[in-house]
Amino acid sequence: MRYPLLKLFPFFIAGIVSYFAGNFYLLCAAEAALFLILYRKKLYYTILFCCIFSVLGALCAKANYFNFNSKYEFLKSKNEYEGYIVEKNNNVLILKNYKENYKLKIYLYSQRDIKPGDYIKFSGVIRENQRNSERFLYSKGINGIISLSDKNININSPKSLRMIPTKIKYKIINGYLNIDEEGGGFISGLVFGYNNETENEDIFRELGISHILAVSGFNIGIIYYFIRRALIKTSAKLRYLLCFIICFLYTFLSGFEPSITRAFIMISLYIISRAINKPYEQINIIFVSAFMMLLYNAYYVFNLGFILSYTAVLGLILFKHKFSDAIPIKNQKVKEDTAIALSAFTATFPIVIYISGFFSIITVLVNIIIGPMVSAITVIGFSLSFLYLITSIKYFLFPAAFLGKMFMELIKFINKANIMVYPGRPHFMFIIAYYILMILIFDVFDIKMSSIQKKYTYSFLVLIMSISLIKYSPYLKIHFINVGQGDSIFIETPGRNGILIDTGPEFEGYAAARNKVVPYIRRCGYRSIDGLIITHFHSDHCGGYKYIEDELKIDSLYTFSSSKDKNFNEIKYGDTLKINDIQIKILAPENSVISNNSENEICLVLEVSYKNFNMLLTSDAEKSVLDRITGEFDIYKVSHHGSYASFSQSAIDNSKIGTAVISVGRNSFGHPSYKVIESLNERNIPVYRTDINGDITVISDGYKYSVLLR
Repeated sequence: MRYPLLKLFPFFIAGIVSYFAGNFYLLCAAEAALFLILYRKKLYYTILFCCIFSVLGALCAKANYFNFNSKYEFLKSKNEYEGYIVEKNNNVLILKNYKENYKLKIYLYSQRDIKPGDYIKFSGVIRENQRNSERFLYSKGINGIISLSDKNININSPKSLRMIPTKIKYKIINGYLNIDEEGGGFISGLVFGYNNETENEDIFRELGISHILAVSGFNIGIIYYFIRRALIKTSAKLRYLLCFIICFLYTFLSGFEPSITRAFIMISLYIISRAINKPYEQINIIFVSAFMMLLYNAYYVFNLGFILSYTAVLGLILFKHKFSDAIPIKNQKVKEDTAIALSAFTATFPIVIYISGFFSIITVLVNIIIGPMVSAITVIGFSLSFLYLITSIKYFLFPAAFLGKMFMELIKFINKANIMVYPGRPHFMFIIAYYILMILIFDVFDIKMSSIQKKYTYSFLVLIMSISLIKYSPYLKIHFINVGQGDSIFIETPGRNGILIDTGPEFEGYAAARNKVVPYIRRCGYRSIDGLIITHFHSDHCGGYKYIEDELKIDSLYTFSSSKDKNFNEIKYGDTLKINDIQIKILAPENSVISNNSENEICLVLEVSYKNFNMLLTSDAEKSVLDRITGEFDIYKVSHHGSYASFSQSAIDNSKIGTAVISVGRNSFGHPSYKVIESLNERNIPVYRTDINGDITVISDGYKYSVLLR
């Protein structure tokens, strides 16, 4: 059986995913179909092992689920927390409590000088987890999120042996950042996994090289190769021992990111196999390391670094030789670099477009060009960082920071010639058909097929992929994007027109337009939209709208008052915007209502209609405005993030409302008010909240509607 683990491991993953998705029926159906196929071929042991791996995956997921959730409930029962700061990025801290074994992500709303390695004590309340963010946090080993201000924190700087690596790491990172924030930030990310969240991330993402900004298996592989070559004249045992120790320390300093942990486990298994003179089979080592990591934390299946890391390495093993044989280049080094870039791109392509909704035509070429540069910069950065560490002479960091700066300028220059394609997020059928096609083309499993069978099979798979990329939909889709404490609503019409209403909040360290809204719209397959409507110019509704103007082609911009920006068209009470079959009627503000010209008083209230479907979008409208508005609304967007001061009881009593949606995030205002929630519940109106349910999508054919949670 060629590559037995390659065939069995997907069943282990299926068991994990089925448990987390709560869909055991799908797993049982797949198992039954497999049983029938393999039983006819009398592959009884294969059936047995597939079932064992599926059950083992489900049990692993169950154990991790109860472990993380019991820890979360334990943390919610507390109101005082303490621990060491192990990571810091602007106003975001990661705290680790070794005694009670929990890790917290802290948003710091103060200017306190808290440094990595400090021991802090504070009081606070763990925020409620959302389903999607919960999986992301748990995949990072984080047990909860909390927000803090100055008055709640006591800081100590004890001498602790376990904090020495953390202090070493940030001593070097701060050294680089003090020299040059851009160049030094790049080197810090490349060598230590530091993420300073600059706008340059967008350039890397668009070029398809964002993996460079985070420490990964690629980096530790370079470090391992460099150390092994440097110690070539020492004995094999000493060489491998030092490689193991240095790679472990490097993995520790990176915070045990999944991608670099994967590489460290593979290197460790390779060293062990050499030490005991056993053959080294790459494909088996990959799945053994993945199996070990998922046993430790099954939530890694939701970690993007884990997924892309393993997919890329698997692509190198399965596809590289065939690409190398097919590439007509005489220079062996260029040929190998090209084969590596093509293999990684081929393996990760559907995952990348599923995540981002776009890809770059020049991604492979860019990776070929910058690959050797990144390797050299990584070795130089690592070496100079080590010299700075043992001498404290800051001048050792200048060459690496300069190289980082020059590399960033090169990337900006290359991006000017970038060619982007926006297919949008594909259907899962595209991903399945794509990988089946790659398995057949690269003959991964030695499946015997005649040339005619191959021809029809390939054509059928390409047809499925093509159909799954078609974006036409007869439905109206309204996306309440989870932007935190703010509003941003993206509407897709049946004719694929796009309308964005508000752009979410912007404050220090976070811009919803850049972090959430534009990526979301691109995942929907849009690079241009028909209209942008700003209901009013409060920062939680219009933050970063200039960024959206720069990133997306927008046909028309609308607001109640055009005084803020001359590019906006002024719309007023009684106006109606018609886009395809969608009508957007302006219900407020009325001129007679305006008194003190406050932004909330003059914010736009919109009624969106499609056939018999009606939706009321209230923005931050005040109670006095909403008292005048009644009707039948399938969807009612609750005003001002659920504020009781803006809640109109009479509007609710005198209207027929199907479903209520509240766009809200963590805040200090008490939004949404429990009185608002109680009032809606008493009237049997279902309530969805972005802070609990994440992104909320409403789909309607104009007569009926459904609500989807992502």
